[in-house]
Amino acid sequence: METKKLVVVLTLCISVATWVYFKDRRDLLKKIYMPGTLTVFLQGNVSSPGIYKIPAGADVQDLLELSGNASAVNPQEMQIESSLFDGQIVRIGMGK
Repeated sequence: METKKLVVVLTLCISVATWVYFKDRRDLLKKIYMPGTLTVFLQGNVSSPGIYKIPAGADVQDLLELSGNASAVNPQEMQIESSLFDGQIVRIGMGK
């Protein structure tokens, strides 16, 4: 029973210490949780498939333009304004 109490107290102490440390360091949190660049994988019926580094906040259209594949997609077939996330795989013309 004492061990459980000690674990709970230590967990609370660590949580409070973490909150106190990061509460005034929002810029550090943004760097940790919001990277400046994303790594995305482009596959499918495109002329230049591969791994691309793109700015955070970029969408599929930005990826296609950067990779030189902007003409590979019919905008009605895909949501090209969809935001991307780090590590995402974008498949063009491969179905779901």
